[in-house]
Amino acid sequence: MLLERHNVTIIIVDHKLIEGILSRYDEIVVMDSGKIVEIGSFKVLMENEGEF
Repeated sequence: MLLERHNVTIIIVDHKLIEGILSRYDEIVVMDSGKIVEIGSFKVLMENEGEF
């Protein structure tokens, strides 16, 4: 599985907000209308209660 690989950068575009998957990502970049509006881990983004 891709998420089990080490020392590799993987860029994933995801439209489904499934906690079990998103919580495994090191960093999530949230975009709106082509602009970055938030960056952080799943936990941090959930705590911020922003666009994510």
